[in-house]
Amino acid sequence: MSLATTQPVLITGRTGTLGQAFQRVCRIRGLHAIALDRGELDIADARAIVRALGRYQPWAVVNAAGYVRVDEAETDADHCYRENTTGPDLLAAACAAQGV
Repeated sequence: MSLATTQPVLITGRTGTLGQAFQRVCRIRGLHAIALDRGELDIADARAIVRALGRYQPWAVVNAAGYVRVDEAETDADHCYRENTTGPDLLAAACAAQGV
């Protein structure tokens, strides 16, 4: 059994268009995937990321989470930055630290 079949792909942004597309591709390709929404994993919370990586032990992480309300991005710049910059940076750092 390969690593890809024993450990999941972890997908953030479960309810979004991109997250759903990655889930569909994983199903089609027979890849075990676990998709999480914002309530299950806040990617801008470093401790939550470490917990999720420890719990699910993924072999890969696909970040499909993000702030996508383009019209509101200028008036909600802090939230947009948190979701699209801080979160992905923390997620990438945690993955690198854990060899994912």
